[in-house]
Amino acid sequence: MHRFLLFLLFLGTVLMGAEINSGRQQIVLDGNWLFQRNGAPVDQWKTVRVPSSFQSHEGTDWHGVGWYRRELPSLPLSSGKRILLQFQAAATEAEVWCDGQKLGTHLGGWTPFRFDITACLKKNPGAPHEIRVRLD
Repeated sequence: MHRFLLFLLFLGTVLMGAEINSGRQQIVLDGNWLFQRNGAPVDQWKTVRVPSSFQSHEGTDWHGVGWYRRELPSLPLSSGKRILLQFQAAATEAEVWCDGQKLGTHLGGWTPFRFDITACLKKNPGAPHEIRVRLD
């Protein structure tokens, strides 16, 4: 494996109405996200496209921790249904937050993972929500 491809970024989706034996709606989250290097000034974000690698927007000489963020629109919350945030991959260690609440960590650059964001969205129904991902 070529060293510069170690920071493959995610392709994410939100699965709405995720329940066994029921239809699922999906919102694909690839496209524009905001990015900043760890430790950068709070207001220093730039727009990047995902999926991508750090090197595609930071150059091949940079090896560090990066933050991605994106706003989700208000999502319908149906009774008895769950909303899942799913990532196809994120190398290598990903920490994921919804509206400032840490959802969890995933270690493993080439495997899909997901977090249930239903409880987070219920705290402020009808409002947009912010997803942040820290990649190391």
